[in-house]
Amino acid sequence: MATSLIHLGERERASQYLRTITNAPYSGPDELLLEAWNSLLNGKPDSDVLSKLDKWSNIPEMTSANYWYTVGNLQASLSMPDDAQRSLVKALDADDRGASDPKPWVLASKIYEQYGVTDAAAAARQKAASLSPSDDMAKWSLLLLSSQRKTEGAPLH
Repeated sequence: MATSLIHLGERERASQYLRTITNAPYSGPDELLLEAWNSLLNGKPDSDVLSKLDKWSNIPEMTSANYWYTVGNLQASLSMPDDAQRSLVKALDADDRGASDPKPWVLASKIYEQYGVTDAAAAARQKAASLSPSDDMAKWSLLLLSSQRKTEGAPLH
């Protein structure tokens, strides 16, 4: 139901379903990552979601690059640039594609923004936009740039 609502553009309603699912004992990492990205794409990053991700951090499925990119984006969106920077390093350590994927560049741009390094943030956004997304999470990362561009009114490149 949550996935259907997301595809219909009803992210707020999807958030309600995802919250119920991820609070249930039978929830897994996939549902939690979806809840995290839905909150980011809603423009409403949730510290409770970050806490849930922290609880899952010691299982093998959650030590992937995608886990760390998700955590890092939440941290950056919640004004935690130092933590986001550590997550970016962990993501890059676990990422086979690394710098050839938009995900690290999107996260780097958010970290640079938090530190007030606007030129580096713009360069990272431009690099991210120039790369082909490798998976859905990379596409979602690029959507974060699109929503940021709308709020800032600044061009992507």
